[in-house]
Amino acid sequence: MLVRRILNVKIMFNLIGRGRWGAWAGVVAAAVLAFVGAMRAGWADQGDPPEVEAQRLAHLMSYVAGDYGGAVADGVVTSQAEYDEQRALIKEAAGIAGRLDAAAKPAGVPVLEVKLATLVGEVAAKVEAKGAESEVAGAATKVRSAALLAFGVSETPKELPNPMRGKNLYHELCADCHGAAGRGDGAKGKGLDPKPADYLREGMEERLAPSRVAATIRFGVSGTAMVPFNQLSEEDRYAIAFYVLGLRHQEAEPVGDGAAYGLSYLATHTDAEIERDLLGAGVEKGRVAGVMADRAGGRLMRTGGWPRWRSRGEGGAGERGARGGGQGAGQGGC
Repeated sequence: MLVRRILNVKIMFNLIGRGRWGAWAGVVAAAVLAFVGAMRAGWADQGDPPEVEAQRLAHLMSYVAGDYGGAVADGVVTSQAEYDEQRALIKEAAGIAGRLDAAAKPAGVPVLEVKLATLVGEVAAKVEAKGAESEVAGAATKVRSAALLAFGVSETPKELPNPMRGKNLYHELCADCHGAAGRGDGAKGKGLDPKPADYLREGMEERLAPSRVAATIRFGVSGTAMVPFNQLSEEDRYAIAFYVLGLRHQEAEPVGDGAAYGLSYLATHTDAEIERDLLGAGVEKGRVAGVMADRAGGRLMRTGGWPRWRSRGEGGAGERGARGGGQGAGQGGC
């Protein structure tokens, strides 16, 4: 596959670049990134099965739902570049939706009452009308849920993330652009347009869940230098995703009180959603940062769905559950 071969060349030069051929490798890697970045619709490998296409469609709709507010406010375009990117993503999504509508569906999954292409068209209409962020996000989330439901896809990792593995992979493959601390200030990212994501920037805690970061690693972002790392396993992608989103919590003192957190919940909810749910479950406000540090370090995770939390002084019989909302609700663990 062309994209996969290009990606492998990029990674090879990224690794060689740490040795005596670093300068030359950096030039070649930059050229490869520029070439790949120009391929707006070229991320899909030919012959991807429908369930992978469904994940890609969900990924695109996550970006629209999360980023449209940076392009339009009160019916006015505030960033033409962001608005053009939104329209390009929706155009790509429409093509995928059409293919999925024509594809055979897995046995035993619900039949959609409305075609995916129709649902994407509703998103496009709202974006063209410069509609409210909540309306666009709601329509995009509807497409996302429908695509995953129609093909029986779950984006929850099958295994608990390995924090050390995530850290090592991040510094090997991502830090050159995103920076060692995740602030988007890596040496190779300084000349890129758009710039690499700053994961510690204000507002990111409302936008990013591990499932979205893992999907970005899998599929890349069209029109940018963020190439798809589809040679990585699902476990490795989620290990990186959890590590990345834990960077903002590294300075907090872990609590380590034996509370348990459902992996499917943690994978599909943003930090902001988790913090609100912790408060709603009775966790003292002063302890929330420590609990998030526990999550960031991979401690206290468990397989399964919804979380169990203990307030100070409670024993096992006093565990209280909390239903989470946000992008994971009603989406089959996605």
